[in-house]
Amino acid sequence: MIPDAVVPRTATATPATGQGRLIGALVGTNAAGYTSIAVPMNLLLVTHLTAIAGAGATSAFSLVTGIGGLVGLLANPLGGRLSDRTAARFGRRRTGILTGGLGAAIVLVVLGWTTEVWQVALGWALVTTRVMFQLAASAALAADQVAPERHGAAWGVVAFVAPAGPVAGFAAVSALPAVAWLQWAVVGALSAVGVLVTVLLVRDPQHRAPAGERLNPAVILRSYWVSPRKHPAFGWAWAVRFPGLRVHPAVRGRGRRGSGGDLPADADRDRLRRRDGLADRLALGPDPAAEAVRARRRGRARRRAATDFALCLQMLPDPESAGKDFAVLNIASTLPVAVVPFVAPALLAAGGFFAMFACLAVLSVAGAVCVLRVPDIGQEGQPRFAAITVKRG
Repeated sequence: MIPDAVVPRTATATPATGQGRLIGALVGTNAAGYTSIAVPMNLLLVTHLTAIAGAGATSAFSLVTGIGGLVGLLANPLGGRLSDRTAARFGRRRTGILTGGLGAAIVLVVLGWTTEVWQVALGWALVTTRVMFQLAASAALAADQVAPERHGAAWGVVAFVAPAGPVAGFAAVSALPAVAWLQWAVVGALSAVGVLVTVLLVRDPQHRAPAGERLNPAVILRSYWVSPRKHPAFGWAWAVRFPGLRVHPAVRGRGRRGSGGDLPADADRDRLRRRDGLADRLALGPDPAAEAVRARRRGRARRRAATDFALCLQMLPDPESAGKDFAVLNIASTLPVAVVPFVAPALLAAGGFFAMFACLAVLSVAGAVCVLRVPDIGQEGQPRFAAITVKRG
């Protein structure tokens, strides 16, 4: 084994799937995953728990979604590890996407027949687990087969098109009679369609898992850790994600923010090899003007997500563990969501909304500082950036 070395990220082999088909597959699997989570979280769980628990629906919803969030946080790296090690002839990424996505779709159908809160909690935990396995394999598929110089453009398409899945889900459910089992079944069917489209489009050669390592508790625990000392650029990318940030497109040479980050601009950034950026720095209060700013920020979120994803793909230290490593980066994004509900009450009691949003602003600035250590494509060897260490066999 050659020791870890600082090497640039370049395309070394022709991807198994054509880039057009691959982008279509990534749209399909992400649309399916978003639909499986977003439609129940924003509609079906609320109405279903209201019918089951009545006045206790609010507490029941908090319990169900809290358990689902915790399970999802733990499941994503485990799903990535399993995807990395899958040696099925069907392909390691296709297997993860198919079993994860169809498993979630089946449980969604079953949820429509639940009659107790504990049944909903168990079902939702299973849905979250399966979707996290699916999305871990999906991210690894992009790491495996999207050409490095096309990361931004490819994920720009995915970030803009995949949210059509939940939109279709909401529209379909709204057009149906208020029959629980039928609404849940339609969401499950829509998710299954996206998964099937993905596995039909993707070519995923059989992978030979490394010999000598078996899954055991120690191996599973190691799935949740990538040493920032051995892989410093990865560590800085994790730190950028932790405050809930997404790298914002910018052109450093001009010293000002880029012009908008639509799809052509994403492709231009690939050609210009610019993927660093500045983080959002605005702390907002609960007033109409703040809500207007939030709405505009949500409109830019998809553009930031494309750049963020492309940046993070560059930081993965080992092609053999891309699923697990990208899932570890996802922990940085999801962990604050789990922590904030416990910290926010104390901040609100101490200083109201000003204290809470000031704390978020400090974290945002910290993330913006961290991004200065993350190298751009073609700049990996420059001493002002942290080194990217890539394991080569």
